[in-house]
This record gives sequence, C-alpha cells and structure tokens, in this order.
Amino acid sequence: MKFLDYEIDTSKLSTQAEVLRLLEERGENFTALEPVRNRYHEEFGNELVWTFPISDGANSGSLFVLVQEGILGLPYNAVDIEVYEVFDLRDATLLDAEAMQYCIDLWKPFSDDLLAAMETMKHFHTSQN
Repeated sequence: MKFLDYEIDTSKLSTQAEVLRLLEERGENFTALEPVRNRYHEEFGNELVWTFPISDGANSGSLFVLVQEGILGLPYNAVDIEVYEVFDLRDATLLDAEAMQYCIDLWKPFSDDLLAAMETMKHFHTSQN
C-alpha cells in the first residue's frame, strides 16, 4: 500500500489489539508507544503516528496510529511533561472515512487561522523595527 511517500506492507504493521495491549502494559501514554514508533521508523522510514491537537468536543486531541486494520485514534485529555499525551483508551477507535473527514473539517479552519496569525505576527514584528 502506498501511504504518503512510503510503501507500506500492512502485514508488517501492528494490529489494533497489539497497540492497545502495549499501552495497557506500559502505560496509556505517548512514550509507551516507543517500541511501535521505533519499529515503524526502522521498517518504513516514518513513525506513522500523528498528533491531532484539536478538540472534537469530547477529547482535547487524538493521536493517529497506522495499524493493520486502518487508522487507530487514541484520544487524550491531558499532556504530561514526561510521558506527553495521556490517552483515554476507553474512547480508542478505528477511524473511518467519515471520522477522518470530520477531523479534516476541524483542522482546515484551525490551520488557516494559525497560518494567517503567524503571517500577521511576522509583519507586526518587522514593522516594529
């Protein structure tokens, strides 16, 4: 399967059950995913996880993890200085196309607004000198 610029043999990805079991054993947080992230990076050249730092109304954000079954969404409501995102595994779920579209719809205005604000900040800073 082609994913971004990477050729992914999906049979070499972790399963949803493996990822959830790892998190239950090592702690329900971002650093507990290190074995998966490291293996993915070695195997595919990318950790194949992405932070989505926007609230969906129920959670503060989510981490997207590529697994054999698709995209696993790991929602979080807290970020710790040592372990980073602390997941709520009760709400962990595979994300379908509709869920991804919902995330895209949340991301686009956030991204556009942030980019516009940074451009304005840049001009504000240069006009002050």
